[in-house]
Amino acid sequence: MALSLTHSDLPYPVRHARFSALVEYRDTANAVTNPTSPDSELSVDGGGSFTDCAEEVSPTAGHGYLTLSGAETNYPAVKVQCKGTGVVTATFDLYPRDFTIIRAATATAGGNSTITLDAGASDQNDAYNGAIVRTTGGTGGGGTGGANNQARVILDYVGSTKIATISGTWETNPSSDTTFDLLGTPEWAAMRTLQALPAYAPGGANGLAIVGSAMVVAALSGITSLAAWLRGIVRLDAMDTTAKTELNTGDGTYDEADQSLQAAAAQGEEMLGAQALAQETTDKIETTMEESATPGVYEFTAAALANAPVSTLTKEQVAAEVQVNAALNTTAVLTAVGVVDTAVGVVGTAVGAVATALGELPTDEDVQANALAALVQHTAPTLAQIPDAEAIQTAVEEGLAAFPVPKVADLVTAIELSDWGKALHILARLNVTGHVKLNATNGTMKVYDGEDDTDPLLVTITGLKTGTTLMDWTPHVE
Repeated sequence: MALSLTHSDLPYPVRHARFSALVEYRDTANAVTNPTSPDSELSVDGGGSFTDCAEEVSPTAGHGYLTLSGAETNYPAVKVQCKGTGVVTATFDLYPRDFTIIRAATATAGGNSTITLDAGASDQNDAYNGAIVRTTGGTGGGGTGGANNQARVILDYVGSTKIATISGTWETNPSSDTTFDLLGTPEWAAMRTLQALPAYAPGGANGLAIVGSAMVVAALSGITSLAAWLRGIVRLDAMDTTAKTELNTGDGTYDEADQSLQAAAAQGEEMLGAQALAQETTDKIETTMEESATPGVYEFTAAALANAPVSTLTKEQVAAEVQVNAALNTTAVLTAVGVVDTAVGVVGTAVGAVATALGELPTDEDVQANALAALVQHTAPTLAQIPDAEAIQTAVEEGLAAFPVPKVADLVTAIELSDWGKALHILARLNVTGHVKLNATNGTMKVYDGEDDTDPLLVTITGLKTGTTLMDWTPHVE
């Protein structure tokens, strides 16, 4: 035989049977890589020396598997090291398991994932489920030291045909000359225990047809419906009347509302909530109080008293202050009521005045009559009485000519102001044009009738400077 991954179908290595384990190679930088010359060795039962394994790993991309022969696994402990050029040595430990042989015989046939046991094997279905079948000789077994032995877990067994179906497949299929051992594993023993239990089927007088257990039948005597009993014991809702009567036979009276498991669970939740509240209250008390010398008597701790607010008022002073505050509050309320009452009176007076004023207003008929009378009395001018446009223009020109325009010289005193902005505003209103010159030293403005200061002086404005501050707008500074 050679490397075969089929032997990894076993959940653990079995003594005296082939087993395959995965191997990974890494270099000193911990990167997965292939070794140049892989070399696999093993040491058994804690021995210090290593010998070459019968098979060698054939890695791909730094991964592979190693198949140990049945002779190499025939030890309680096996240490394997996988070496090679360019990789760090990888090691792993195996502890092959040994089990009791429950049957040893020769198979009558075999397939890719089956083996047909001998004619004397059990005729009970599933009799060997969970056991391990290990080949020991013939086709698919034997060899030097049992090197070719194979082991697989039996998943299903048919008693009428003696065919056992295994986990996975064989490396070499068994045949009619293959000898085998059946190994009793813990899994197989558990299956046998379950198979040995009495068979249960629904129905029967007691709600269950129980076969093979007189003790259980006797224990359930007097029970019409076990399901009704269990439902009443577990649930809060009303119990079946017959079951409750049977349950109450003897001493006591059962009440599912208080004594069922569901009621007990609810009561437990309430108790837990009360316990949590009590604990929270206790924690708060313990932060401010401590037990005194008298057991069961608590007093405030020194820290709580130190942090408490301090008051120098006596009990009588507190009572007096409460009375004063009450009186003040009463006075304030009465004052507020008086203000509201006065306001209501004012509003009432105003409403009366408005009503009186409304009553004195002329009615619509009066207004209409007065308007009609005014229209009747009005005499519209005739067309001949309306002056033409030329006459209107002539009258306007004559009026303007007759209006005397004041001279600037007559207004000199009037524009000697402290604010030059007002002075300029007056000049603009008088439609004065000319050359304006501001003296920044003494705050004086001169307006000339022309384009420069050689023309006649129209007006001088003074008071444009306060202390050493000159107004910030200067049309011209000399």
